[in-house]
Amino acid sequence: MVGEKITVMRCCLVLEVSRSGYYQWTKRPQSERSKQTHELSKRILHIHQKSRGTYGMPRILETLKQEGQCHGKNRVVKIMKKLKISGVLKKKFKIKTTDSKHNLCFSMSNHMKTDLIKNALFMALGRQGVVPNELITHSDRGVQYASEDYRESLRELKIIPSMSRRGNCYDNAYAESFFSTLKKELIYRNRYKTREEAKAAVFEYIECWYNRRRIHSSLGYLTPVMYEKNHTAA
Repeated sequence: MVGEKITVMRCCLVLEVSRSGYYQWTKRPQSERSKQTHELSKRILHIHQKSRGTYGMPRILETLKQEGQCHGKNRVVKIMKKLKISGVLKKKFKIKTTDSKHNLCFSMSNHMKTDLIKNALFMALGRQGVVPNELITHSDRGVQYASEDYRESLRELKIIPSMSRRGNCYDNAYAESFFSTLKKELIYRNRYKTREEAKAAVFEYIECWYNRRRIHSSLGYLTPVMYEKNHTAA
């Protein structure tokens, strides 16, 4: 007790406050504002952790809003700084386009990648239950998409092919945006020992997180599954 009093006394002298004032402060109940900030801090941290450490201020703010909590963005930013958390930073955009200088404008190709995209196409049609008649499929100018094998499959399904203009990545913006998000939120943040481990991680990211739980600003802060349900209902 003596040691404690000496410590308090010295601290009060250094801070130029009275000991009585210090003891009154220790007994003073926490203000309502402090309690709210404490609870909000816990909620913000929980949302950030549930987002796999990917959500920044806009998505955290929107998640709070969807939960019925309306807060100013400056307050959320201040708390996030105090908690030392942030969203996944975007890398500087660098335009990259597919090498379209190949001889397969519409000639034959039995490359494995052609089988890969054909399987992806069939899986997408089966999953979505889409009638392919007069459906349009868009891609970049990769050699596998220009192969006669792939194009023959499209003709059989009565699917209309669409390709990006040469050297223009913006024509395939949706796909480019998705792969950019996949890389910065998953691929660049992890190391995989095997190809199978990487495939499992990508599958889990897309099916469990990206489609069902991650809110997208371009979709009005809905998940793709929620957006699709609303669109179908409308």
